[in-house]
Amino acid sequence: MPELPEVETIVRQLNRKIKGKIITGFFCNAPKILATHKPADLQKQIKGRKILDVKRRGKIILLELSDKLVLAIHLRLTGQLFVRKASDPPDRFNHAIFYLDKNLELRFNDLRLFGQIWLYPKVQIEKNFDKIQKLGLEPFDPNFTLENFKKIIQNKKTKVKAFLLDQSKISGLGNIYSDEVLFYAGIHPNTPVGKIPENKLKRLYTGIKKVLRDAIEAQGTSVDTYRNIYGKKGQYALRLKVYQHTGKPCTKCGTKVTRIKIGGRSAHFCPRCQR
Repeated sequence: MPELPEVETIVRQLNRKIKGKIITGFFCNAPKILATHKPADLQKQIKGRKILDVKRRGKIILLELSDKLVLAIHLRLTGQLFVRKASDPPDRFNHAIFYLDKNLELRFNDLRLFGQIWLYPKVQIEKNFDKIQKLGLEPFDPNFTLENFKKIIQNKKTKVKAFLLDQSKISGLGNIYSDEVLFYAGIHPNTPVGKIPENKLKRLYTGIKKVLRDAIEAQGTSVDTYRNIYGKKGQYALRLKVYQHTGKPCTKCGTKVTRIKIGGRSAHFCPRCQR
């Protein structure tokens, strides 16, 4: 699933490529991905609207349109957003197309059809859209301070791996970056968050920002289906230390990286560096 760095990469690229463009039409052959409208109704609502801005909240992409409308797009496990010329060949697993002026198309591809698209008035997105209202602090929000981070985890018995994956606490982290952040901080993924010592707590806080920032710089991680809007892979996979490195030597101490299950999710770590 695309995590914060992948979604942030897509948002930045969309702003450069389609901000200011007019939606001239819409196509969808998989109505199940449309959470609020039928295909014909969605086309009627968005045709002629201008794309004013592209933003992100957690892993949700927000296209702000003229007339105070917002298209919300969640890529989930295998969703992709590509910007293509109208003359480009079809993409595999393409299920929706936003036709734009200047002969451009914003194509939504999804192998497993878990992604979703919503259309709401902007005021409803900001105040009542539950997918956003349930999200926790953004790692790069000014309010995400060390003090507030400590308040979030205070006295919690939750295992730190599960905590980092809880979008209601901190938004944007998934399996990839939770593993990498915990390796950076030297914390075992089974550690209860309320029992993390002060020095490692500070390193965990710093690691969240550092790992995510580095991954954004590398335009994300392509270990499965993620591609940017031009269909290119992110380069952070070359920097991964533990994620999907089971059995490989730790880059710090040479101990073999281990994989365990926590709450149904995989966790990769070094048994020596992350006791």
